[in-house]
Amino acid sequence: MPLLKVFPKITRSLFLLLSLLTLLGCVIPASGGGKMQVEVDVFSGRPNPEWTLAPQEANEFVRLFRALPRYSGEASVKEGLGYRGLRITKPGETIEGYSEIEISNGLVVARQNSQFNQFADRDRSLERWAFQTGKGRLDETLYQQISKQMN
Repeated sequence: MPLLKVFPKITRSLFLLLSLLTLLGCVIPASGGGKMQVEVDVFSGRPNPEWTLAPQEANEFVRLFRALPRYSGEASVKEGLGYRGLRITKPGETIEGYSEIEISNGLVVARQNSQFNQFADRDRSLERWAFQTGKGRLDETLYQQISKQMN
């Protein structure tokens, strides 16, 4: 005897429940599903280039960021024309409790609202690592010009 005839209500209910769960799984993003963005702060008067980190790259960024020592000296991010640094965000979410992380010339400034913390990026290792994720995602000429400035 077919299962559908023996348990028609249970089978129908189970089918509807599984269909609903499948549909919700396609519509609701997984927790932490936001994309981590890297923006190169380089242009004035036109949009800066940006790209999205792959999940493995985002995890590595967080690992490297967590390892940075706090910095309590006087410093500020680079200003002026040309390459100023990188801005890392995760729209709609935070990265280690921060809404924005700015990396510039050995200094990392992590902001949440009007509060901020500073970290030392010795040898610009986090900045170099984050920038190299843009290879193949940025215009090659721009990538090469900025790479020269980082050396």
